[in-house]
Amino acid sequence: MAAAQHAHLPTVSRTLALFVGHLGPAPGGASEPDQAMSTTGKETPEQRWAPAYRAHCPTCRESGREFSSYGNAEEAARGHAGKHTHTTYVVDQYGIRIIGSFQRPGELQV
Repeated sequence: MAAAQHAHLPTVSRTLALFVGHLGPAPGGASEPDQAMSTTGKETPEQRWAPAYRAHCPTCRESGREFSSYGNAEEAARGHAGKHTHTTYVVDQYGIRIIGSFQRPGELQV
């Protein structure tokens, strides 16, 4: 009976070890190479999320192609606003509107 009660311990120990491993190394312990952060606590370049911006038109209910720079997405929004006389704006990679990015038809950007 006692052996049957403790048969699950190796599995629990492995699960606990995996969980604790995600919390980081123990104080004074070495850092694992596959952690999300480097040993200095900063992101490495290959782990950074690249920003993504799109021009969005709520009238057409469509977003344009993805740009890595905000300025290019803003130009696309301005072009759509001028061509179709729709108010447009820029959204980020999560679909959240960027504050101050509204482009209205007929407005000139200085």
